Amino acid sequence: MRDRMNVYFPPDLLKQIADLADRKKLSRSAIVEAAVTSFLSPDGEDRREAASG
Repeated sequence: MRDRMNVYFPPDLLKQIADLADRKKLSRSAIVEAAVTSFLSPDGEDRREAASG
């Protein structure tokens, strides 16, 4: 089961997500899910540190 979550992105980021989804023939949700999964993975510490400041 999946829960729904509404998020807001700056237009330029949303365009990058949409473009990648089109190139990979995936949904935008799949792209965002993969990005969040990567961010939260144990080896994502550097990404979390960069995002926090």
